[in-house]
Amino acid sequence: MNIIKVDATNSTSTLIASLFRSGVIEIPSALYTNDQTGGRGRLERPWNSEPGKNLTISYVLPDFGSSPKSVFRAMRQITWSILEILEASGIPDLSVKWPNDIMAGGRKIAGILIERSLRQGKSSFVIVGIGLNVNQVNFNDEFKATSMGELTQRVFAIDPLAYGLSDSIANHLLQDEEITIDQFHSKLYGINQMHRWQLGDKVVEATLLGVTEEGLALLSSNEGKILSFTSEEIRMLRV
Repeated sequence: MNIIKVDATNSTSTLIASLFRSGVIEIPSALYTNDQTGGRGRLERPWNSEPGKNLTISYVLPDFGSSPKSVFRAMRQITWSILEILEASGIPDLSVKWPNDIMAGGRKIAGILIERSLRQGKSSFVIVGIGLNVNQVNFNDEFKATSMGELTQRVFAIDPLAYGLSDSIANHLLQDEEITIDQFHSKLYGINQMHRWQLGDKVVEATLLGVTEEGLALLSSNEGKILSFTSEEIRMLRV
């Protein structure tokens, strides 16, 4: 995999997509930066990162399809790659908060954003953006975040993490390794527990039973009804 490092950019995902569309780079490639000034997460939420403290990296990858099943299959492979790097670094109590957050001890340590695009209106491709909190220790309490450094009292080099994560993604996603639903459930944050959920303009309580092959959250209501929702329909509220 071709890996590019830049000193600063507004968004690694925007830049790598532009480089690919202009023919400067090929699939698969990765791009990361010391300073991302305009990072974003799901639903266009800002991803704030102290310069030089974290890994903000994006990948241009072959299209893995638009069906919910194929997208969630890829999401499992990507999350497994991140978990693998964090576990190898000694980060404890890791889990995956549906749909796209990696948690450590109940606090967010990484996030994933997948975007599908068209190149010249013909061949489609995928941009995967990953933000990993590495050495930053001061966070806005609103986000309940943590970092590798805060949890281990160590300072981590960013470059080896970028290359290690890229190798892991090549092994899991590009080789299409199967990460089963059962494997995903073994790391699913809050499974079989009652949570508060934002459903439209209402807040409801329901137990998280798991996730379907299509990436839907399976919930059991207080009345015992089994319901399923997309990540656009419902979200788990922070405690």
